[in-house]
Amino acid sequence: MTRAILWFRNDLRVADNEALHAACTAHDEVLPVVIIDPKQHGARPFGFERSGPFRRRFLNEAIAGLDAELRSLGSCLRVVVADPAEALQQLVPEWRAVAVYAQRLYGWEEQEQERAVASRVALHLLAPNTLLHPDDLPFPVQRLPHVFTAFRNKVEKQWAVREPVATPARINTPEGWGGGAEHPALPHEPITEDQRAPFTFTGDRAAALARLNHYCSGPELLGSYKLTRNGLLGSDFSGRFSPWLATGTLGAREVYRAVKDYEAVHGANESSYWMVFELLWRDFFQFTAAMHGRDLFLRHGIAHKPAKGDHNTRRFEAWCEGRTGQPFIDANMRELAATGWMSNRGRQNVASYLVHDLGIDWRMGAYWFERMLIDYDPCSNWGNWQYVAGVGNDPREGRRFDAVRQAGMYDPEGAYVEHWG
Repeated sequence: MTRAILWFRNDLRVADNEALHAACTAHDEVLPVVIIDPKQHGARPFGFERSGPFRRRFLNEAIAGLDAELRSLGSCLRVVVADPAEALQQLVPEWRAVAVYAQRLYGWEEQEQERAVASRVALHLLAPNTLLHPDDLPFPVQRLPHVFTAFRNKVEKQWAVREPVATPARINTPEGWGGGAEHPALPHEPITEDQRAPFTFTGDRAAALARLNHYCSGPELLGSYKLTRNGLLGSDFSGRFSPWLATGTLGAREVYRAVKDYEAVHGANESSYWMVFELLWRDFFQFTAAMHGRDLFLRHGIAHKPAKGDHNTRRFEAWCEGRTGQPFIDANMRELAATGWMSNRGRQNVASYLVHDLGIDWRMGAYWFERMLIDYDPCSNWGNWQYVAGVGNDPREGRRFDAVRQAGMYDPEGAYVEHWG
């Protein structure tokens, strides 16, 4: 009989989970664990914590939901708050495990975790939560095109999305392994729900599947996505799948399959394609992080260009709190502060305003989004901020948006600004 530890990372689900499938296939008993690294939630260089109450609550809900799923399969989850390498070095001999299985991640700190763990225990890394399997790309990851359009054109010529892997019928876990998942792993201050929020996110998989089924059920939502995706008010102008994709409560291939099921019934159109297009953008940022490593998180960016901007606390705090005096920017920042969420259109505008109008170091904005966004993903977050700042994948010098013009285009009646005024 052999045992393996399954180290859950940003793959908090049992469906279509390659690491879980591999561990259950190769070993008689599997010991599931989530390890919260305190360094990834503590203080950042600019003084605020890396994770705020909205993201912490969402992650706690995802972890509790995973534990419930595992228990339905005869297993249970252990939750540990510690350095992953130190925790696994202790757990492997203590529980007589012969290996650790985990999902590969592409953020720089996550790569550092993997190297540290692999230096102490036998670590088997499986594919990340991307739409395209890294082995199916028409080029090595280290030869990723610099611009998204070139990436998209190449992968669409040799399109290959793998079928989801099977969910185990049962997971054998020894007695005494669990305990702790019923308690929040990440304490957070109480949250008062803002009545202006059009949508409330819950972190467990049941909520993820409910949202996926709701949005992909008929042509009035997914079928008009391309037309509505730049919306600002309401709950259904976009899929809002990103928080569950960030924790891995929902798999990218699951979203793709839901789109394909929709197309089989209602037919394909520009909108259903555009949802897949957005998944490709997400993949592009994941593979960009894999290729460039630490440069994705440094001021000069992956383009190695001098970045402008100072660290003026007064201007930065005004931006964070929605007090810049620019109504469209302030409304978006107030929505973020009240809900942990902001539309894609809003994110582009507030990022541009911080960098190009207020003249602030783009990394301060990226750190603030890391703290506030419930859908924080290191690859997408830092990739998008570099894109706006002109030190990333964008062939331009930087994406500058005119906030007044943008408000006129996307909030012509001022309804959004009034709603979050």
